[in-house]
Amino acid sequence: MALLVSWLVFRRVERKKTLTPAEKARLEGIAGTSVAVALLCSGAVMLILALSRIAEYQPGGNVYPGLAVAVNPVHPVTRCIDILGSAAVAAYLLWSGAKAAGQR
Repeated sequence: MALLVSWLVFRRVERKKTLTPAEKARLEGIAGTSVAVALLCSGAVMLILALSRIAEYQPGGNVYPGLAVAVNPVHPVTRCIDILGSAAVAAYLLWSGAKAAGQR
């Protein structure tokens, strides 16, 4: 949704050359807010997924980036790395979303 909103704003700004700087800023603010909301929602979902894996862990399928650890997907260390990795991604998304929202 954020991508669609950003694209529509870009098209509007590029096609309509008579927009005032205030109108451009308002449209760009809408795009920025949609990106911030998308980041915050993604981060919240990632965090919920990471926390839900604490109780029940099931190893995933395609884990090419973690191939060194995925040699033994049922090892206790793999579980910790998977949960911590998900939590780190969630934290980054939430931080990025909050930072983007703060710039509005």
